[in-house]
Amino acid sequence: MHKSWLMCVLLGALAWGQAAPETPPAAGPDTSASVPADAPVITVKGICPAEPKAPAAKTATGTSKSATTATKADPAECKTVITKAEFEKLAGGISQSMTPQLKRQLGTVLPRLLAMSAEAKKKGLEKSPHYEETLKFAKMQILTNELQRSIQEEAAKVPPQEIADYYKKNLEAYQQYNLDRLFLARLKQAEAEAKEENDKDEKLTEEQQKAKEEQEKAKTDEITNLWAYLAQYDADGKIKSVDGLHAVKLPCSGMVQPLMIEAALKQGAAGVIVCGCQIGDCYYREGNKMIRERLLGNRVPTLKKATDRRRILALWLSRTQKDRFIADAKEFVAFVQALPAADHLEASSWRP
Repeated sequence: MHKSWLMCVLLGALAWGQAAPETPPAAGPDTSASVPADAPVITVKGICPAEPKAPAAKTATGTSKSATTATKADPAECKTVITKAEFEKLAGGISQSMTPQLKRQLGTVLPRLLAMSAEAKKKGLEKSPHYEETLKFAKMQILTNELQRSIQEEAAKVPPQEIADYYKKNLEAYQQYNLDRLFLARLKQAEAEAKEENDKDEKLTEEQQKAKEEQEKAKTDEITNLWAYLAQYDADGKIKSVDGLHAVKLPCSGMVQPLMIEAALKQGAAGVIVCGCQIGDCYYREGNKMIRERLLGNRVPTLKKATDRRRILALWLSRTQKDRFIADAKEFVAFVQALPAADHLEASSWRP
């Protein structure tokens, strides 16, 4: 009889687990308020309720002995009855705000838990080390939840005026800042400006158009030929005022990539000078800032760690600083030529 009861419980639990994913039927109105507190709401047959311990009586020799000898009841004839008051107390212990739907789910799963836990006690699983460790951790969780609940209850009792007074006395601890970002459609704005510029160009006469093109060409030459202002160089790029230095002309220093510098050093260059407009005075807005940040390692792509930083010099000059360029370039050329050819130290104190 005991085996058939256990098999029935297991099959019932399996069926409940398989039926859980299905959509539950629509819940009816909550009529629990009309049920008396002492009315039975759950009855589990085959599970004997926990019997209270009988008081012990002292014998003539002074030893304690149970007043009555309890007789074990037949499990087939046992049943555990849970009243509404007992069920509500259990539900309140689990959650202070349990909904009727959750209570129905608890009522469905509670008989299975009672049956399985009773069977586990029969097997002595409550005395196993694994059970004791699990119970120890569960107690910590329960105590933590109880402490949080207690703090929340105490906080709810604080008068609103006391909260307002505390806030006024500690305004600095409650300051908040808002960060607002404004995004501008640069692409569309540029297209509109270009269209407006084209409309103006169409209205220009042929002479005015030619004068404008010459003016723009002169401005471009002024920017791209920064080297021409700083130093004289021949057709091969060799700078006449600094021996051993060759120029590679680019429209903007921002076009220089760390990979180009590394490739020049690998192919035998003793050093590399990156020369651009003064910081904050770039014709292409922020080209010189970009390469400077790459050399400093603050913007990707950066120089590889194995690159010898001593062999790189960055100069940010105006067209009128020709003498400074020549002096710094000569000093740098003499410095790198004195370095050992196979020396590739990573450490360096240079700053562009």
